[in-house]
Amino acid sequence: MALLKNPNDIDNSKIKKLVKEWTRTKLLLSDDVIITVTELKCAEPNCPDVETIIVIYKENETLKFKIGKPLTYVRKWDIDGLKTKKN
Repeated sequence: MALLKNPNDIDNSKIKKLVKEWTRTKLLLSDDVIITVTELKCAEPNCPDVETIIVIYKENETLKFKIGKPLTYVRKWDIDGLKTKKN
């Protein structure tokens, strides 16, 4: 369920697909690497109300990216310079 909805992409499926493609291209990931894109309400102090989370499941590691804005506002340039957190 999308927290912020674009009337032309009600369930944010188009932007999710784009974010996955941008991430895959930027990080040179093969097609078998799983990428999830979700939107979460942030409960931490000094955090935006809604953030976008990108998780990459590779064979031996998991990478997590956080973008401090709703998914509908994420653009290609947001993928650059993200800090990763291995899980």
